Amino acid sequence: MKAVIMAGGKGTRLRPLTSNIPKPLVPIINSPMIVHTINLLKKHNFNEIFITISYLGKQIADLLGDGSKYGVSIKYFYEQRPMGTAGGIKQIEELDETFLVMSSDILTDINLTNFLKFHKSNGGIGTIALTREDVPVSYGIVITDERTGQVKKFLEKPSWAEVFSDKINAGIYLMEPEILDYIGEGEYDFSHQLFPDLLKKGKDLFGHIFNDYWLDIGDPDKYIKASHDILKRKLKIDIPGREIKKGVWIGEGSEIMDDTNIWGPVLIGKNTRIENDCFINRTSIIGDNVYIMKDNQIRRAIIWNGVSIGNSCKLNNCIIANRVEIGKFTNIMNNAVIGDDCVIGSSSTIKDGVKIWPEKIIEFNSIVNSNVKWGTYVKKSLFGIYGINGLVNIEITPEFCAKLGSAYGTYLGMGSNIVIGTDTRLLSSMAKRAILAGLMSSGINIYDLGIIPTPILKYAIKYWNLQGGISISVPFSEETSINIRFFDKNGFDIDIMSEKMIENNFFKENFFRATPYNLGVVSEPIRAIEDYFNYLFKFIDIEKIKKNRFKVILDCADGSSSSILPKILRKLGCEIITLNSQLGEQIPIRALSPSMDNLSTLSKTTKILEADVGIALDESANKILYVDDKGNVISGDTSLALFTSFRLAEKRSGIVVAPVTTSSIIEKICEKYNGKLIRTKMGFRSIIDDVIKNKAIFAGNESGGFIFPEFQLCEDAIFSSIYILEVLSKNNISLSNLIAEVPDFYMAKDYINSPIQYRGKIMYTLIEENYTHKIETISGIKIFFDYGWCLIIPSPSKEGFDIYAEAKNKQYASELVRHWKNQINDIIHRIEIGEI
Repeated sequence: MKAVIMAGGKGTRLRPLTSNIPKPLVPIINSPMIVHTINLLKKHNFNEIFITISYLGKQIADLLGDGSKYGVSIKYFYEQRPMGTAGGIKQIEELDETFLVMSSDILTDINLTNFLKFHKSNGGIGTIALTREDVPVSYGIVITDERTGQVKKFLEKPSWAEVFSDKINAGIYLMEPEILDYIGEGEYDFSHQLFPDLLKKGKDLFGHIFNDYWLDIGDPDKYIKASHDILKRKLKIDIPGREIKKGVWIGEGSEIMDDTNIWGPVLIGKNTRIENDCFINRTSIIGDNVYIMKDNQIRRAIIWNGVSIGNSCKLNNCIIANRVEIGKFTNIMNNAVIGDDCVIGSSSTIKDGVKIWPEKIIEFNSIVNSNVKWGTYVKKSLFGIYGINGLVNIEITPEFCAKLGSAYGTYLGMGSNIVIGTDTRLLSSMAKRAILAGLMSSGINIYDLGIIPTPILKYAIKYWNLQGGISISVPFSEETSINIRFFDKNGFDIDIMSEKMIENNFFKENFFRATPYNLGVVSEPIRAIEDYFNYLFKFIDIEKIKKNRFKVILDCADGSSSSILPKILRKLGCEIITLNSQLGEQIPIRALSPSMDNLSTLSKTTKILEADVGIALDESANKILYVDDKGNVISGDTSLALFTSFRLAEKRSGIVVAPVTTSSIIEKICEKYNGKLIRTKMGFRSIIDDVIKNKAIFAGNESGGFIFPEFQLCEDAIFSSIYILEVLSKNNISLSNLIAEVPDFYMAKDYINSPIQYRGKIMYTLIEENYTHKIETISGIKIFFDYGWCLIIPSPSKEGFDIYAEAKNKQYASELVRHWKNQINDIIHRIEIGEI
């Protein structure tokens, strides 16, 4: 007899189990699901089998081959495009007699012999196997004539209002060859199209009720149920291995220590080792080549092949896919699913229902309470060097933000007062509202400044004597990401100790909850911007700037400074032409924040309108880039060099702070003006700490973030916009002529991807193999040469490395970057083949 197995689905609902393998190969009691289907077909003499495949179908063909090892004949038909359940069988020309069609994602022990007898006795064009289901809305429901079994009505996936039967389509059909003539071309489905069409045309279609076991394995919960049901002997499927005692089956080559306690039914695969003092509880299934160290508790868990489990872990009713490494003292809770090749660090907790996609690394002592799908690395820390960053509604959800607000509020203490503000983006507004809920629940009073530049928010914290603040923005105009920054009572980014305390509250869910009478209050003060204006004007020579009546082209990136900076500049007598200076949450997000490569419109406008200067700010008014009167975009390094020279000239000497990523030209300028440069790590707080420690007169970076300590200890693009005008006024010179005085230097930058688990070994190898060069390790590895330097630093936002280089010409700088990218690629290759 002939049978068709439909095996082309993607198994989306079973992910992450089906991320790397097709659904028919998901193991049920340590054998692929499709093998159980083949065994059932063979048992009832369906030994000529055709399999329709698509998604990862080659894996199915490679495993099953021609079917001879299963005692059947198998042929494959690949669907290059979706053809529907019925469309896929139309291409099989060999279906010239009564044939069976069966889905590959059901587990059943239906008596196909009785099903065939029923079909033959009625003489219809097709017969549908029917089973009863208490909740039928996810299936096709059927009404049949109680006497003859003829199908009277059929409806696919009805609503409850449409339910007219508890009899559902079981996805198993017997058909006559003529039915192929009624299958349309292209994508065509049994339930949605073929069966309703046959009824309309008056064709005899029958339904056969069976009472054998049947389960649609559509999601991880059903998968667990199917596996447990087999062990409980609810269906007639042979369990592999030797039954060493009632309900305990063990595969060949497995070794179990005598003092391990096993309560059946339990299945243990081949070549598996279980150490002392373990407890394996009922309905657990353990695959082949698994190593379970001592003192583990495995309760109702399903563990696939090649898994290793460290000492003293607890696995409860969860699924662990192939080749997962689980560190000691780890707790994996109810209905959690861990995908292939994950590494779970020691002392971690995977909470109820969490799904972790393949090849993720969970750092030790982590608490994972939401799905991990994107990226490759989950850290036990929330904070990076630039605050908290993540994908909206994936990593940073409303639930996450509410918890974060509670964690910060608990850290501050009930009755504390803070400010909060955002950029113009709708994503930021959503996150803010969720954070507010968490803060209020902890008894924190919040001044909501709405859309506000970060420098003004920081000013408000210090000069209103508040305990802290939060800024929320879309970083670098990444449309799907959020950046959240926390500030202390001085308006500084919080220090590492504070970050750890907030993280501890967050991960342990150690939240203080205020009584209903002590909830925090949200208010909306109106004087923050006016107070900032008054303060700023104390630090600049207003009259000197007014006399020059500068023409300024201003690009605010449709950000929070869009309505503020134009007002300031007009008060200073400037003629303002604005670009990208609209406010509103629905303003389209620009492709990039201001950079040397995307300011062509500002450059052209500045030149054509003969403006004195073009100014581009980022969305939160932290960073700034300039365009000179000839339309040349000035790099952040060049602006840093220019400002360094002016600050040192004003003060006659002093200390300047800049990160390791900036040009060495800054050292030369400091030497010229009797100053000193302090190199610091990347990150907001590192620069501020070194400014305070060394009483620096100026600080900045290559991205256009400049700090004027006597005004405010933070990057402030609003103040930087005014400062450039004051510099031009005092020197009575054009910006292009000022820039001409800065010595030439050449920088290059690139990024290289690498597996995050290799980063430490890559850094160590680079240092070990380049010991003959001068090397600095303030941040990353900075290697010096006679003609320049190269900095290799783990990216703060990606998995690989950022590479910076400076040399005597542009070609040399680019060659340095290219050379070290090749070096890293070579190290990765050597790691993968086991050389290092």
